[in-house]
Amino acid sequence: MFWLDIDNGFIVGPKLKKYIHNDKALYTRYDLNLFIKPLFSCKRILLGGWLFRGDLEEVKMKNKLLLLSNMAIIFMLFLFGNSMTTTPGASSGNGNPAILLLIPIFMLFIILILQWVHLLKNMIFSLRTFTILLISIVIHFTVGIYYQVIMHSKYRDVLATVYKERFGVVDWEYINSITTGFTIHINNQFFNCNTYFMLVSLSIFFWGLSNLIKGWFNKKTRQTSGNDMM
Repeated sequence: MFWLDIDNGFIVGPKLKKYIHNDKALYTRYDLNLFIKPLFSCKRILLGGWLFRGDLEEVKMKNKLLLLSNMAIIFMLFLFGNSMTTTPGASSGNGNPAILLLIPIFMLFIILILQWVHLLKNMIFSLRTFTILLISIVIHFTVGIYYQVIMHSKYRDVLATVYKERFGVVDWEYINSITTGFTIHINNQFFNCNTYFMLVSLSIFFWGLSNLIKGWFNKKTRQTSGNDMM
């Protein structure tokens, strides 16, 4: 019966049970009678009966660069969405093309969560640290929403002021219609630095939530196994 070691990327036989880890590399003593199959693209060198996987620090650095690249791409999409806001007082056509940006942003957001999971999977956090982190994210997200509501209200007043300067009166029905929902007049209220960092915080929150669920599931599994042994 073979078993799968996901972290190290090998399917190995029952006799191969011990890996030697350190911060720089991974070595595995192998037996020609055992079945060993590489699953991932990490560098491996077969030498003198030992299997060497390339520098783990290099792999970690690549993962960090990929995560930062993803965050940079999302930020550029936010900047692009912000730039698609119409000038206050200017007329606009029907529809809001910035809505199309939600598709790649959502896909990159899912990838960002998976990148956090992969990057931090071997890190150990105390329950206190983990709890403080999640509470801080909830507080940041709540403050971010409150701040954005205030900014949206102020921007509505800006539009009303511009409208009054052009026409002498304020048509509040019109102002409310262009500032309600996902309209092209308020793209800058959905795509800005505040909402970007809220998105990043949300991705970290989902990573933490997945860890809590995984920990709870593992605890239940161990308890079930212990009861079965008794």
